[in-house]
Amino acid sequence: MYARSLGHIVALFTALAVLVGAFGATPRALADGAEITYQGVLGNSGADGEALVSYSSPLPTGAGVAVDELGFLWATGGPGRINRYALDGRLVGSYALEKKGVVPKRITKAGDKIVVFAGTEIFSRSTGFETSELFVPVNVTAGGISSSSWQGKVAFWVAKPKVQGQEQEFVLSMLDAATGSTVVLSEQVPGIHNVELADDGAVIVEYRGSASKYLQDGTHVTSWSRKIPSGTGLIRSGDHYYCFTHSSTIIRLSADLTPSPGVVLGGASGSVIAKMPVDADIRQSTGLVHVRGNLYAVAGYGGAVMLLTWSDEAAQFTIQRRIGGLPSCSGLYVSPEGWVVANAGAWPWGARPDSPLDFGTPIDPDGMRSPVMVRGTVLAPSFRYNGRPNFLSFSFTRLPDLDEIKLAPFSKKMVGAAAVTLRKQQDWVLTAESDGKATAYRVSGNGTTMEASPVIMEATAPTTQLTSIASIDGTMVYAAVDGHIVEFAPGEGTDGAPGAYTEKARWNSWADAGAESLGGTVYISADRNPDRLWISDTEKNRVLCLAMPERRLVAMYKGSTVNPAGTLERPTVISGTGERVAVYDSGRQRIVKLHLASDKPLAKK
Repeated sequence: MYARSLGHIVALFTALAVLVGAFGATPRALADGAEITYQGVLGNSGADGEALVSYSSPLPTGAGVAVDELGFLWATGGPGRINRYALDGRLVGSYALEKKGVVPKRITKAGDKIVVFAGTEIFSRSTGFETSELFVPVNVTAGGISSSSWQGKVAFWVAKPKVQGQEQEFVLSMLDAATGSTVVLSEQVPGIHNVELADDGAVIVEYRGSASKYLQDGTHVTSWSRKIPSGTGLIRSGDHYYCFTHSSTIIRLSADLTPSPGVVLGGASGSVIAKMPVDADIRQSTGLVHVRGNLYAVAGYGGAVMLLTWSDEAAQFTIQRRIGGLPSCSGLYVSPEGWVVANAGAWPWGARPDSPLDFGTPIDPDGMRSPVMVRGTVLAPSFRYNGRPNFLSFSFTRLPDLDEIKLAPFSKKMVGAAAVTLRKQQDWVLTAESDGKATAYRVSGNGTTMEASPVIMEATAPTTQLTSIASIDGTMVYAAVDGHIVEFAPGEGTDGAPGAYTEKARWNSWADAGAESLGGTVYISADRNPDRLWISDTEKNRVLCLAMPERRLVAMYKGSTVNPAGTLERPTVISGTGERVAVYDSGRQRIVKLHLASDKPLAKK
């Protein structure tokens, strides 16, 4: 009774506070009957609260995946940390390595231990739930470990000191995870890139596209040698071996390392890609385990774990769930149809927090920058895994197209883009770097670059940190610079080149804001339905919608009073189209979906 009464009192005071804020000296958060409401999460399978998935920084790289006897999955939590997940995507534990900052490279279950290779050391801990239990070193230096185990043991290898004029040799050994004891199998292995354990204890040694076999007594089976597909390393799960390459390709091999049947997800050729799912989260996968029945888990390069189901009839995998968070996001776009374009693919608006990306692309997991709409097609400046810049075009009816930019390729400092109209109403994409340098690209509807030209952005003050740019009408360009919004107007070009943009206004507040101002870091997005500028205020943990050009506050979002899950923590990139808004909640490593509700119909243009 007391708890319920107290809850009613808290709710009453909360309501009074809202009324005071609405009618007091502070600026109104709502205009024209508009309100921004929380609609859910994308990109983080834990969604919110204690189940929310997070990684330590810098960005994680994949380390494989292990499944324990209770069916929980273990995967990287970033440098110095291992995460534990329930199969529904919830984070149920996060455990530190005793040595801080070392990067996990491979995870294996051996007996009742989880064994981790990180840096140049091997760590282990029990599969228990004691939150204080660290992964402790087993005092073994290694160059790598197997992703499978045999009788509670893992294989590992280390390079011998190199002797001038001689080929590098390696020592191949076994580690008993329960006792920490080691046994040397061979001290004269001519080359090792990766090792794996067969179900009979034989060690498969991978080197330069070939596999050889060593027995537990150290015998090198010279009569056994196999060619294997190039990729990120051979991994055994059950009766099959798997290897991985680009375009989220998974190749399944028999126990004798022959195709069984071969490519079972993604594909390295156009004919295969057209038939099988492609997902950038699986690019250059680092591990695969059989969970139960027809359910498997695969870990990708960026730290996420994907649940797969196997079909004997189709002889291929299907992606079912994305487990993990979104440790970075440098570009967002909400299409008029409700697709949320982010990182290396897109989610439909109604997707769940654990939904995998659709329309997967062969770019870095965070290789996309501020997508824009050009002639009904979404174009996203992006970087492939090899660092090459491209325009990625989404039509949402087929896999995206990639067009490499060879004319004035943008650098990794490029942070934002805007669709603009220059020279005889031609469509251009204006890109901007963090220091204010800009380049304009004349593009076709499918993203083909037909022309490129540097553009001068004439500002009245030095640019320390530009985060994003936007344009509502294709003429005026807005830039988020050092906590201010800077308005640039285009000038006349000469010799057929785009002209310089000149600063016309600079502000860090809005009409009738009083003494209130924006924080020191903001991100922006523009919408023409009607003319609006969306602002993500990173330091003040809020989202603002302004009617332009009068800079009138339409609505402000500081978190949901109904659902605490909607609270923002250091929001960054943002996109708003019509009533839908998506913002990257960087402090919680997720995308938050918002909805702009109004008692007045939206104007159509």
